[in-house]
Amino acid sequence: MKKKRTLKIIALLLAIALLAATYAWAGCRKKNERLVESVYLDSLRSRLVLSDMADFLEHSIEHNASDAYLRLQLIRYEENVLSLGNVFSELYDLTGERKYSTLSEALSSVDGFLTDVSNDEPEKMRTRVKDNLEALKRLQELFKELSKYQKPEEIPESLAEELLNASRELR
Repeated sequence: MKKKRTLKIIALLLAIALLAATYAWAGCRKKNERLVESVYLDSLRSRLVLSDMADFLEHSIEHNASDAYLRLQLIRYEENVLSLGNVFSELYDLTGERKYSTLSEALSSVDGFLTDVSNDEPEKMRTRVKDNLEALKRLQELFKELSKYQKPEEIPESLAEELLNASRELR
């Protein structure tokens, strides 16, 4: 009789422990989801800045903006690309989802291009921006599309792949 009672108590304690562990796990999961959303929301400014990048660069060249001004704009875009790339790298670290790694890789490629171009001689800098306007416009449209998603989990894998492919067109 005493043995049955002890077994019932142990079973009850195990059930309580299981419920507590499930509750704690759900709380951690919810906290992680909020952290992921917070990290993504912090990138809104960068996503918006990049969604007019090609138009702004094209306008600057067409209206003969100074070399220094054009270089500063390239650096500004480079900083926003770097910031956004860090966000997606962080999201990948938090979730392990491949699309965030793909987005981070795409942004790293764009960052490399912008860094390289901003360090060119003035005439070469202008020429390279002109020569890459189509790819930059494609990226701009993809950044606009990316800005539509309020939560990172809503971003489709196909958009990440498109951004990566478009970033590889930069020369």
